Amino acid sequence: MAGAEKNYNEKPVFCLTLDQEWVSEDCLEDVLSRLEAWDCPATVFVTHSSAALSGHAAANRRLHLGLHPNFLPGSTHGGSEEEVLEHCFSLVPGADSFRSHAFYENTPLLRRLKARGIRYDSNLCLYLQTGLVPLAHCTGLIRFPVFWEDDVHFGRDGASWELRDYLDLFRAPGIKVLNFHPMNISLNVPSDSFYRKIKAGLDEKWRSVSAPDLASLAWEGPGTRTFLEQILDLIREEKLVLLNLRELHERCAKIGKP
Repeated sequence: MAGAEKNYNEKPVFCLTLDQEWVSEDCLEDVLSRLEAWDCPATVFVTHSSAALSGHAAANRRLHLGLHPNFLPGSTHGGSEEEVLEHCFSLVPGADSFRSHAFYENTPLLRRLKARGIRYDSNLCLYLQTGLVPLAHCTGLIRFPVFWEDDVHFGRDGASWELRDYLDLFRAPGIKVLNFHPMNISLNVPSDSFYRKIKAGLDEKWRSVSAPDLASLAWEGPGTRTFLEQILDLIREEKLVLLNLRELHERCAKIGKP
């Protein structure tokens, strides 16, 4: 097909992203192995060092890593914005993209990120809005808004896990950045109440949960993972484009910058 920069106004162009979110090695291994089995490129926004993530990234050139800094009070990344930046760049040296925890940002911070080599981000959620395009931010960063996010979806009353109920939106032209969280995929989370119940039950084991526990706790009905599988089926069946965020940025490099 033609480059995404010529195509997203005519067809949907998909981009899969994951926020690492301090999950366990077994959870990451589960999700990254699924992505490989599905032959699925992705960008992972990194919160902490992980042997599983490093191993998969070394073996898979289409697994792209960006930063997922937590600037909120009580962050394990640091007590100030500068401390958080130092820590996160130590996790992914040479990182060129980011998405903040809770989409936190301010203009001076974005300028500092750009000065340190960040070229583009996905730090804005425009849930199910069609016709999305790369945005040229006043700082010089290029922004790729999130089209769909798992916890936003299951936090809404009456949300369906049948893609057919949203098919017109997913088929509509525009950039479709999808944001998933590994735990939500592993557990196939169907609702906010399910998520909170499992998290409360695991308590301190939440960030070290094992593969057997993940398997036993996973929801067996429609949920986050089955929705992702439906999206991937749609992309394959209709021969649509699926990229990681770096690939999307490269294809859209001709978009004007401020």
